[in-house]
Amino acid sequence: MERVDLFVSCLVDLFEPETGRAAVAVMERRGAQVGFPSGQTCCGQFAYNAGHWPEAWAMAKALLAALDAPPTPGPDGQERATVGLSGSCVAMVREEYPKLLDWAAGQPGWDTSWRVRHARVAGRLWELSQWLNRAAPAPSAHQDTRPTRVVLHTGCHMRRVLAAGGDAAAVLEGLGVSVATPEDEDQCCGFGGTYAMNEPKISTALADDKLRALRATQADAMVSCDWGCLLHLGGRLSRTGVAWSVLHLAQLVDLADRGELAPAQLARAGRFVREVP
Repeated sequence: MERVDLFVSCLVDLFEPETGRAAVAVMERRGAQVGFPSGQTCCGQFAYNAGHWPEAWAMAKALLAALDAPPTPGPDGQERATVGLSGSCVAMVREEYPKLLDWAAGQPGWDTSWRVRHARVAGRLWELSQWLNRAAPAPSAHQDTRPTRVVLHTGCHMRRVLAAGGDAAAVLEGLGVSVATPEDEDQCCGFGGTYAMNEPKISTALADDKLRALRATQADAMVSCDWGCLLHLGGRLSRTGVAWSVLHLAQLVDLADRGELAPAQLARAGRFVREVP
C-alpha cells in the first residue's frame, strides 16, 4: 500500500474542504494510505508573486517543515509521495522555491539545511492529476449511459511552469469522460493572485473572454485542477447570473468512481449552479 501525504492548499482549506474529502476518497480507492501533515500553511505564492519575498520565505519555511516532518519511508519501506490539490501551488514549491532559496541564501541567519529539505519535499511532490496517471485504477463503477462532457480549464502555472497541461485530460478520458477543448485554451483566466485586485478591469475582461470560450463548448461542467481559477471564473458566473457546474478534478473523479456523472448529479456536486437572485 502506497503512503500518500495530502498537500491540501489554503484555498481548499478555507473555501472548498469538500475537494479535500473527495481527493482522500479518490486516493484511498486506488490503494493509498492517506495522511495529512499538520502545520500546513500557504505556500507563499501570493506574496512571492507580489514581490514580498521575506514574507514568502517565512511561509515557505513553514510549509517545508510541515511536509518534511513525517518520516520519509512508508510502512512497507516505500518512500511516500506528497500529492497537492493545486497545480499552481505544486509549481511554486517545485519550480519557484529554488529562486526563493537562492534569495534567502544571501539573508542573515541562512541555514543550508533548507536546500536539503526542499530537495526532499520537491522530489516526492506530485499534483493530483500527475499522481492519478501513475496510480492503479479504482474498481469500476456503473456509469451513466449518457456520455458526460466537460470542458477542462488548465491554469497558467499548471500549463507553463509545471508542464502538466495534458495530465488532467488523460485522467478524465481514462474514466470515459468526454473532454471538450475550448478556443484559445492557453489564454489566462485573469486571476493571477494580486493581479485580479490590482487590475480589476483587465482581470474581469479576461474572465469574460475565457468564460465565453468555455461556455461555447456546451459542456455539462467546467473542471480545473486549481480553485484559484475556479473561484475567479465562478465568481464572475455568479455576478452575471449564469448557472453552471464548476468542479475540481478531485470532485469529478470521485463522482466518476461512484458512477454519478449524470448532469443532475454534476449540478448537485458543483459550485455556481443556482441563479443569482
